[in-house]
Amino acid sequence: MNKPNNYDNTKAYAGGTPLPAGPYICKVVDIAEMQSRKGKPMVKVALDIVEGPEAGRFTEQYRSDDRLDKKWPCMMYQLTEDNEGNCNRGFKTLLECLEEDNPGYTTVWGEGFYGAIKGKLLGVVFRREQYEYNGELKWSCKPYSVRHIEDIRAGKVKVPEDKFLNQGGIAAESPGDSFEAVDADVPF
Repeated sequence: MNKPNNYDNTKAYAGGTPLPAGPYICKVVDIAEMQSRKGKPMVKVALDIVEGPEAGRFTEQYRSDDRLDKKWPCMMYQLTEDNEGNCNRGFKTLLECLEEDNPGYTTVWGEGFYGAIKGKLLGVVFRREQYEYNGELKWSCKPYSVRHIEDIRAGKVKVPEDKFLNQGGIAAESPGDSFEAVDADVPF
């Protein structure tokens, strides 16, 4: 076999330690409107952790990714409407947490909506989710819900239970509370 082009400058995949499940104080790096696979309106929120030993984790992952098609490594997706076309409770919770946890901030409707949210702090709870890759079961840690920053700092937020795959390879909810989340400057 001949040596592939740019072999000496290509970084090997390092893997890294998975993010532990639990509550974190995050910053909204970017936010955009999009549609779910079923055509429902939703927002896609790029996050980074800003406090504690995991602070800057996703910024560092993004910076160290040398692929041309790299994407922001931490996204949270939230439907904005329920099945009747009214405001989704999870979306309302997201906006209320942003308003109450960022003094002086109020939701800006219309054209300035997304720009006003960038850089705001948000309490985010992450949970472990099982997935299958090449026939092997693995774990990832993803945003699960939003909570008030004060509650996170006071230790009032529990780590959610893991989300397991069932036998058919489809994620099965574990017992417990469920959040209504759906599975610019930063390309995402």
